[in-house]
Order: sequence, then C-alpha cells, then structure tokens
Amino acid sequence: MLNKICLDTSTLIEAHKENSAIKEILENYEEVYITPIAIFEFGKRRLSIQLIREILESYLTLNLGYEDSILALKIFKDLIEKGNPIDDNDIIIGACCIINNIPLLTLNKKHFEKLKKFGLRVV
Repeated sequence: MLNKICLDTSTLIEAHKENSAIKEILENYEEVYITPIAIFEFGKRRLSIQLIREILESYLTLNLGYEDSILALKIFKDLIEKGNPIDDNDIIIGACCIINNIPLLTLNKKHFEKLKKFGLRVV
C-alpha cells in the first residue's frame, strides 16, 4: 500500500460522486490529503456548509503556509515569464504538494504537468 496522496478539486469532486476509478485508486493509499484551495473550490458547489464539512472531514488537510506561498510565487513568475501560465489555484495546490512531498491525483493533467519541473509528482 502506498503512503500518501493529495486530491485536486477535480478528483475530490469525482470521489464525492463515487467515481469507481477514483475510489479504486484511493484504496491504495493510507493517507489522502486535500488543500485549502480544494476545500474552497469544492465548497463553492451548491451544498450546505454542514454537508461540506461532513464530506471533507474524512480527508487530511495540508496547511497553506509561508513556504508554500513563496514557492507558488516563484512558479507563477516562472510560468508567466515563459508565457505558459496556468490558473493561480492550480499553482497553489501544486506548491502545497511539492513542499509536503506528496503526489497529486488530478484529472487536469494538462495544467499540472507544467509543474513537474518544479518537483510536482502527478498521478
């Protein structure tokens, strides 16, 4: 069994929908994390705060701190400089995973593949 994985918003939504492919992948991990950004994005759906809390309480949450924020800024500036920007939220999710050395499970591989050169492991 693998140790840790982090879900981006797309996989968090699919896990909530009981997507069998996502659930099968998650069975291989002991610890499943989400980020504050994924919590916010997931929470924008038309669900009550109480239901959102109940759904998300089964996940561990990565903190968004100083080092994650500085790394996200470095990534943002590098991608802008090279004319290859992606969504700010994706950058922050990626930075959280890089700092915590946790691979990211995503259905949005096109954006997150751009963060591999910064150390992100994409599943």
